[in-house]
Amino acid sequence: MNSHPDHERLASLGFYGFIILLGYLVYQLIYPFLVPLAWACVLAISFYRMHARLERRVGRGWAALGSTVSVALLVIVPMLAVASAFVSQASQMLEHVPGLVAGAPAFAQRWMQAGLQYVPAPGSSAVWTTSSGRCS
Repeated sequence: MNSHPDHERLASLGFYGFIILLGYLVYQLIYPFLVPLAWACVLAISFYRMHARLERRVGRGWAALGSTVSVALLVIVPMLAVASAFVSQASQMLEHVPGLVAGAPAFAQRWMQAGLQYVPAPGSSAVWTTSSGRCS
């Protein structure tokens, strides 16, 4: 008669273990979407008043379109400007690399040459081979 409560405890433990495992798997499934969802919440809260005013003026469908386009422009255009500035700065920085390499000490130039022998030349059809561990 003592085995009946033990059987219930084991079944209960198994059930709660399964629920915890299921919760963990659901978390792993939605984990990649948590940051975008957080940003969506921030943007929705930030632009709600504008959307409500626009909805009163032009109706629900047009307000949704206007809100989506305006938020996209307010987010995407500045990001494109930052990306453009980044590319511009990176290209300007790359112009100075040959001078920096030429001015490096001799031991640093030897290390760079030793490291560059494993880097394929631009335009070559180098393939990484696992048997030799080198580019060929």
